[in-house]
Amino acid sequence: MTETQFQCGLLVAIRSPQVVSKSLALLAAATTQQEKIHYILSLRLPGLDWTDQQRRNYFDWFRQAREYKGGESFDSFAKQIRTEAIEYLDEQTKQKLAPIFARDSQYEEAKSSESGSSNKTPARPIVRHWSVEDLVKTVASEEKSIDLKRGEAIFSEVGCFRCHRIAGRGGILGPDLTGVGRRFSKRDLLETIIEPSQVISDQYRATIFTLTDGKSITGHIADLHRGEWSVITDMSRPRDYTKIPRNQIEEFKPSPVSMMPAGLLDTLTREEIIDLIAYLRSGGDVEHPLFTPAED
Repeated sequence: MTETQFQCGLLVAIRSPQVVSKSLALLAAATTQQEKIHYILSLRLPGLDWTDQQRRNYFDWFRQAREYKGGESFDSFAKQIRTEAIEYLDEQTKQKLAPIFARDSQYEEAKSSESGSSNKTPARPIVRHWSVEDLVKTVASEEKSIDLKRGEAIFSEVGCFRCHRIAGRGGILGPDLTGVGRRFSKRDLLETIIEPSQVISDQYRATIFTLTDGKSITGHIADLHRGEWSVITDMSRPRDYTKIPRNQIEEFKPSPVSMMPAGLLDTLTREEIIDLIAYLRSGGDVEHPLFTPAED
């Protein structure tokens, strides 16, 4: 956190009458998405002094944020901030901002309809239930025919971008994969993908919730707001939260099973897997010199 961001948080905490105007100016001047999110998150809280135009500028930011490249998880977090900000508004202010909210609702409905009709792709057939030993010699062989563009396409098609960032693109629910090629061997990468539950980082481990009615819910904790946990139970659908009231939780504990699904490679051919592993090792850089085809 920068000194300016710390000062913003402090001014919000003491409900300074200047914090809104100063934070909106910093928001407009911010050069990174992380900075922008900080100011937007800070200003969602109640008890601050706003003008009607400042409110409109604040909620207009969420429309601009749709163009940011942060994966589906980024979109979910932005929506959560917006929802909380609206909850803190009084009824009179909500009425003034109703046209903005209506416009955004129409956009989300259109987006949902478009996603439901045009983004459905046929499920890929199972090629083989690959093991590490099936593939480790293959990916260690000569790589003159590697197609990194196809590796990137496969990375997207099997859903990796939903949770992982690489070269500044993708989601943030899972670890950033940009540097994995410098830190892990090809075998390590295969083991992590094929056997995801063998080693799970505490930072990304799922939680098992046992409820007072005897039901059990397992998922990744996205947020805790007003006594209610928001949990992602399906990593392929990071926008869909399961809400768990805290007073209905009997106990919770870390899950021994990774949220990363097993069998991700089973619908891929051997050649596609070679390209995918090469793309991971390149850090998303399709001009990586390691994979430049050798001249005859």
